[in-house]
Amino acid sequence: MNKSADINKIEARAKRIVQKSRVNVEYFKDTDEENKKSILLDVQETYKDIPSIYNQNTNLSPRNMVLRSLIINMFNYNFWGENEVLPNSSVLLDVIYTAFNSNKTLDLFYGSIKDRRKFIKKLKESMHSQKFKCKDSYISDIYKLEEIIRSSNRRKLYNFISKVIQGDISIERYIKILGKLWPSYGKDIFFKREILSWYFIKDIIPGTILKRIPNEELYFPIDYRLPSALNHMNFMHFPERFQKYFNGSKILKNKKDEKLIRAVSFLTLINMNRWLNLDAHKLDYYFFSKSRTLLKGNHLKFETTDY
Repeated sequence: MNKSADINKIEARAKRIVQKSRVNVEYFKDTDEENKKSILLDVQETYKDIPSIYNQNTNLSPRNMVLRSLIINMFNYNFWGENEVLPNSSVLLDVIYTAFNSNKTLDLFYGSIKDRRKFIKKLKESMHSQKFKCKDSYISDIYKLEEIIRSSNRRKLYNFISKVIQGDISIERYIKILGKLWPSYGKDIFFKREILSWYFIKDIIPGTILKRIPNEELYFPIDYRLPSALNHMNFMHFPERFQKYFNGSKILKNKKDEKLIRAVSFLTLINMNRWLNLDAHKLDYYFFSKSRTLLKGNHLKFETTDY
């Protein structure tokens, strides 16, 4: 995908989707200060449990923590198997966590060739053992990772991660580079995986990218739980025929209804955060957390675009 990651262009893209749909929708335009105070307090209270969720094994080097996060985010969405039966996705994640956690000095860039081969072999084995619907795409990612760490391209990835650790990179550049490095990144019009990996890195690595960079607060992944929470909490409004989608009905991938729901959700969130001025990952987590009490069933539908 060659879509621009510039926030103004993403917003313009979302507005075009809404305009072309000719569907009567409404999204957040609140200016009530009392309401603002209430939301801010609720967000801060909800976000208190974030460290216990993400902050696992901070004994790893920052470079390995970033690399592990990027690899996990390649595979961590769209795990559903045939007939909506969830395969044992923990097998794949265990391979990734075990590889890094059991070998604190694991260096996929310049370390032992034996360690690198062993890691890739285990990834392939765990992938083939499961009935992943997107297995071919995942295997393509694994081979791409293998290609990177075996070739001179690993210097590009190494330098990229160094810039992430130093906070010396814009989110636009971050999104663009990831899209070039791996097939799983760079496909979504709202850059879901890239943004979620950015959130993950901010939360999991102390001292990494903690300073807000320009426009960072306006980037949202728009996954399945966010639109549902926004709709149920009346921050956006759709005609009756759309309500089935917010209550677990399947929605076709990349079709008009899906794009419209995600576009309106995006416009709702950036309007809200221009008003609240919070870190985007805090507001994202707030609605993700709220959705747990609003939705039934799984939060991922394999028919949809990664959400």
